[in-house]
Amino acid sequence: MQTILELWGYQMSWLEALSFVLNLICVYLNTKENPWTWPLGILGIACFMALAWHTMLYADVGLQAFFIGSSLYGWYQWLYGSKAHTKLKVSRATWHWWLASVLVLASCYPALGWVMDTYTNTDVPYADAFPVVLSIIGQVMLARKIIENWYVWLLADVVYVDLFIYKELYLMALLYTLFLVLCLLGLRDWKKSLLKAAA
Repeated sequence: MQTILELWGYQMSWLEALSFVLNLICVYLNTKENPWTWPLGILGIACFMALAWHTMLYADVGLQAFFIGSSLYGWYQWLYGSKAHTKLKVSRATWHWWLASVLVLASCYPALGWVMDTYTNTDVPYADAFPVVLSIIGQVMLARKIIENWYVWLLADVVYVDLFIYKELYLMALLYTLFLVLCLLGLRDWKKSLLKAAA
């Protein structure tokens, strides 16, 4: 990849920089419940997909493909997902959501890690698989405007920061550190929306 900036031996590509900007804006728009987060997110996802391929984070390549489809779903849900086919409101996860989430994590994480370990040349099969499965769970919850998505994203982002530092993707590590802050802001703002919806 073409380097646009070199600083203390770190080479930043234009793809990493563009992914950083688009995804940061996307997550900020999520916190504000702005439906434009979804089309903008698709552009950021495409950039990150290419970056993940280049750095052998193959589970993340697959995750980005999932994100494109789920972004189209989320965009529709946020605009027309209520029972009356109007704007979706923030809600809480039911015990069914939590049970399904735990079962998906417990079954898919080790299976995906094994597939990555067995069939790819990645050096981080399980470290890549764990946040990928968390991200799928978080993304589905986000698309349905379930407030607990922010807790799932907090956990995934902590793991990603460490993973990206290991892969020497320092701008991505910074991005996911900023995502942690945005998760807290999103949680705060969505709690306000939840209270309004209950009033």
